[in-house]
Formats: sequence, structure tokens, C-alpha cells
Amino acid sequence: MKAPLAGGAPTTLFPGTAAAGSTWGIAANASNLYWFALASGGSLNDGSVMTMSLDGGPTTTLASGQIGQWGIALDGSDVYWASQVTMPSDTSQGPGAVLKIPLDGSAAPVTFASGQLFPSVIAIDATSVYWGGGIEQLDWPGPGTSPATTSGLSRAPRLGGAPETIFPTSVLSPKGLILCPDGVCWADQRVGTVMRFTACSP
Repeated sequence: MKAPLAGGAPTTLFPGTAAAGSTWGIAANASNLYWFALASGGSLNDGSVMTMSLDGGPTTTLASGQIGQWGIALDGSDVYWASQVTMPSDTSQGPGAVLKIPLDGSAAPVTFASGQLFPSVIAIDATSVYWGGGIEQLDWPGPGTSPATTSGLSRAPRLGGAPETIFPTSVLSPKGLILCPDGVCWADQRVGTVMRFTACSP
């Protein structure tokens, strides 16, 4: 869906069908929308990364057979996404990862960062890719949630390099990561705060 910033009736860009199933996660550039899809009745181990024009029209599948994809973000050449797990849900799920694929789908997905703990949010600035996440156990006994399944906030240079943790796992459960001037901002589900990190180039 889309609607004018000043208000007005929304426009349906992708009407959905029984075969389309679930859609979630969305990012846009000047020409296209990008999102995730899962066919109705399909396996959770067979998600897709989709794109279409901002004006509507046919959809294109950029990548299929994806597992646990969640946060999505763009730079000038690629679509990046956070996959909370990297193995089918009926096996040992393994660590999560950050992946990317060209905006036009002209090459296969590649792993940008492997061995990540349930990444679910992602943002990109001119120099770095940022991500974080975790699985919150909201029914954990007592106040708060379990600290064992959060991953903190990490980043790596956009052009490649080793990831670094820039905010620790013990105090952070980032949800809703966005770019802010000179860094990133996020909502912390565990403690109910809105946080900001002022970045320095790696």
C-alpha cells in the first residue's frame, strides 16, 4: 500500500492473492519497493525477496529459498536483509546472518556477515551496515525478559570487513533500527527506551 504524505486515500500496489500468502518487511528507493514474501501454505524455509515498481505492476522475485528473513534495507547497489536463522526450522537452526543481493537480482545472494545471533533489524549509511536483534522471551519469570537471546548492535564496513559489536548484548534488544544524523536510532524492547548511537567510521 501507499498513501500521500499529506494524507488521502491509500493505493494498493500489490493486491495479494491466495498464492501470495504472507508479506512483511519493506524498503524503497526512488524507483522500486522491496519486501519479503512467503507463499500461502508454504514452508517457513522457503521465503522470497521481492521487488516491484513504486507505481505498481509486475513483481520480480530476487531471491527464493530464504530462511528466517526479517529486517531489510537498501544502498545504491544492493538489498540487504537480516536472517534470524540460516538452517531449516526442522533441523538445528544454526546462527543467523546478514545477506545481500543486487537490486536487480543479477547475481545470487551472498553472505555479508555470518555467525550472528538472531539478527532482525538492519540499517545502512554511507560507510557501514548496522544490525541487531534477538529472540525476546516475554513470558520469562519475573520482571523483564531473558538476557540470553539478545544480540546487541553490530556493524561492518559496507565494502566488506569484520563485524564489530558497538553496543553490548547484555543491555540491548534493538527493535526498529533507523538512520539518525551521524549514526543510528532504535527502540529497545527490553527496557522500553529509544536509543541513539553516534557513529564513527570504522
